[in-house]
Order: sequence, then structure tokens, then C-alpha cells
Amino acid sequence: MNLLGGHSRVSQQRSAKNKKNRTLRVRNRGARERALIEAAAKLFADQGYEHTTTREIAAKAGCAEGLISRYFKGESGLLRTIVESQIAQKPSTPAPLPASIQEEVRRLVEEEVQHLWDDREFLKMVIPQMILSPSLGREISQIPDRRAVKIVERLRNYKEAAGLSSDELNAFATSIIGLGFLFGFWRPVTLGQEREASKRMAASMGAILSRAF
Repeated sequence: MNLLGGHSRVSQQRSAKNKKNRTLRVRNRGARERALIEAAAKLFADQGYEHTTTREIAAKAGCAEGLISRYFKGESGLLRTIVESQIAQKPSTPAPLPASIQEEVRRLVEEEVQHLWDDREFLKMVIPQMILSPSLGREISQIPDRRAVKIVERLRNYKEAAGLSSDELNAFATSIIGLGFLFGFWRPVTLGQEREASKRMAASMGAILSRAF
């Protein structure tokens, strides 16, 4: 009986040890994936996708180069994973509605400028690839499309928006997002305009746009 009990205990200990090792491997894989994604995003933004090698990504992440193929099916799969992660980002808590639609329009412009500034490293990385890969561009278009839907939903809370058709509201939301791109990314990042000057111009444009109501 003691012998059988001893075998049972050894078997349970081995099973627990194997389970723990499997858990550690899963955790380690997750850590490696995150390190590779972060390293790739940084290198793609700094030197471009076409000029970045898997060896450089692996070295920056402190991982074996073969893991890029194993986890992501290669460098292009890694880029897709970064895009999917950006699209799937959890939305922030909606801001309270201002008293007037004019205040809301100005606030929305400022918010979009900040969004695009926050996304500048992502945009630096993907814009060149969007030109080369229309399918990637269609995926990335989900980001501004989702923002446009939220802007329209907010504008519908004001009686002044009742006279506009869905197409007109969508066009208005797209204009707000366009201003965000212009003053949150294009001018400060691409053209090197001083950030505060770009924000002031965006605020002026937001005030002009709000006069539509």
C-alpha cells in the first residue's frame, strides 16, 4: 500500500510540475511576442518596414530570430499583428457632452488632433506600406471609420444636427478627422511645424467649422 501510495504521489508531483512548466512556457511566449511587436513597431517607425530586417527586430527584442516566423509567419505577419492591435485598442471613456454643439465641434477637433499626435509612431510606420498594399490600407481605414461613427453619434445629441442627413453628418465627421490628421500628424511630424503652433491653428479651424451650426 505504501509503495502504491508513493507512486501515486510521485505521479501527482510530476503532473503538477509539467502543468507549471506549460504555464511558464505560455507566459514566456506572451512576453516574447510583446517584445517582438514593440521592437518591430519601433524599428518600422524609425527606419521603415522595407529597411528593417528580422535579425534587427530579434536583436532589439532579445529573442531568437526564428520566433518571428514561428509566432507571426514572418515579418509581414508581424506588421499585420501591429495593425490589428492598433485597431482593437479599447476606446477611452467618452467625454461629457458640452452645452452647445459649437463647443462640441471645437472639442472634437482638439481631441482628434491629440489622437493623431498620440498615433504618430504608428502612422510613420504604416503610411508607406498603405501606399504599397491597398489591402493593408483597407484594414487601417477601420480606425478613422470607427471614430467617424462615434463623432456622428455625439453630434446627433444636438437639435442643430437634426436637419442634416446621414451623409452630411458623415462628411462633417470626416472633416473633423481630416483636421486631426493635418494638425495632429502632418504638420508637426511630417513638416516639422512647432506643436503648439499646430494646435493653435487646429483650434482656429475648429472654431470656423463650428459655425456651420
